[in-house]
Amino acid sequence: MSSNIDAVVPCDTDVFGGTTAHTAVFKTLASRSCRYVIYYFLATSDSSSSIEDVVAGIQTLASQESKQSAVVENNQLKSLLMEESLPQLEGLDVIEYDSRSGCVRYHQQPFIEEYAEHAAYQELSADFVRDAL
Repeated sequence: MSSNIDAVVPCDTDVFGGTTAHTAVFKTLASRSCRYVIYYFLATSDSSSSIEDVVAGIQTLASQESKQSAVVENNQLKSLLMEESLPQLEGLDVIEYDSRSGCVRYHQQPFIEEYAEHAAYQELSADFVRDAL
């Protein structure tokens, strides 16, 4: 399965001072909320979920990581996802968000998943990584 990343960000852009496909991916993965959206879909193996299920799943992952209840309220997290994270992930063709139905569709991108799985291993508990990924 080939990635659509080259269609989003041309690979022939100048590396020195320019943007490459890798730069766009790493910039997106630098966002914790973007990583957690990917973690959620990797953990559930679902290809689509409601935005509410994604929010609840991220809250669960974050509470497992920090061993405490959610720091951010669901409405704040939902707003962050809708305004920043989901558009950023849509730009890389990782997800598709339908605001009318509230459905988030996940598109597997092996290149991005490889880095996300490594980040999950470093960021989340080893039990989560072993069980979910």
